[in-house]
Amino acid sequence: GLGLFSEQAGGLFLPVPPLGDREGEGPVREAWEILEQANQGSAVSRIEGIETAAVPGFKEMGFSVRQAETEYLYETASLARLSGDGYRSQRWAVNRCLKSIPVRIRQFEQGDIVPCLQLYTRWAIRRQKAASDDLEKRLLRDSLFYHRRLMMDREQLGLWGRVLESGGKILAYTFGGEISKETFGVFAEIADREVPGLAQTLFREFCREIEKSGFRLLNAMGDVGLPALRDAKMAYRPSTLLPVFTA
Repeated sequence: GLGLFSEQAGGLFLPVPPLGDREGEGPVREAWEILEQANQGSAVSRIEGIETAAVPGFKEMGFSVRQAETEYLYETASLARLSGDGYRSQRWAVNRCLKSIPVRIRQFEQGDIVPCLQLYTRWAIRRQKAASDDLEKRLLRDSLFYHRRLMMDREQLGLWGRVLESGGKILAYTFGGEISKETFGVFAEIADREVPGLAQTLFREFCREIEKSGFRLLNAMGDVGLPALRDAKMAYRPSTLLPVFTA
């Protein structure tokens, strides 16, 4: 198993349990040892994104487990098609984007790391200026480490990376990976806010690819307590709201 580590308050944590071969205690124990060594026993050490079925196993390993958030689960086919009145605004955004600029979506490559991190920085600066609370500002700052790790370790973690570009310039990117045989998780998505509809366009095309690969469900993760992010995820009409836990 491989751990996808993220940074917060100068320490490391796992936003999801170890990826890859996640059967048994080994990957969890190994990841926890890394956290404890890096954080020197700090309370920052934690494993997030634990599904209900995995809670008993964590408790058996001696972890204290609590419900921390709710994740958004969707029928992949609905996101790939965007059919019906419920998805009218998303279809409008996609059509507006496609009519305004020519776009191409392709696989993420090693040379994309720098321009994508530059895109994230520009995006985060704009969001920080508009942010009204310290939580969002802190998350925007800390997420740079997480996004960089997704990019640099994507192959080891078995992740899919895609970029949307126009005229050779990267305007959006996304990363995701297999959670189970039928469920795919989208772990990150950033789009240039100056071009309306980019995020909706990349998300729809990514979902089409995910559906073709046989994943019936898509997990868009949680909303970290941010109302705007919660509204955006609810607008895509989740089929299930999943309680997730932290150890």
